[in-house]
Amino acid sequence: MLVPFVLLVACRVESDPVAVKVQATSFANSEWSEPVNLGPVVNSSSNEQNATLARDGLSLYFSSNRPGGSGPLDIWVAQRVCTDPDDLACAWQAPANLGSPINSAGADFAPNLSRDGHLLFFASSRGGGATDIF
Repeated sequence: MLVPFVLLVACRVESDPVAVKVQATSFANSEWSEPVNLGPVVNSSSNEQNATLARDGLSLYFSSNRPGGSGPLDIWVAQRVCTDPDDLACAWQAPANLGSPINSAGADFAPNLSRDGHLLFFASSRGGGATDIF
């Protein structure tokens, strides 16, 4: 039995060729689904990128330069309540900025969760300008 696989991609879309948007596609039964735009709740008029999905499929962490951030890029989380977490069309709730101490006046981006979901790793240009992993 194959476990379904979800790939999140950040790319420019025809409807908004300037900003980067998050789309999802799933792999099951040896086939990829058509990409699904995660919609206007996740994809604002700003750039959304570097998305990672929690293991349960219900929390989406991503980087964005949307209004309300602390720096040029911040890490945000959007959540959804679904009976079927594999349903890519399941609606996302409004993203929340992770705030301090995760986000800083520098660029904070590329969030990744540990396998157990208890640790968040990310890149940041805080304190000194060089990009480091936190």
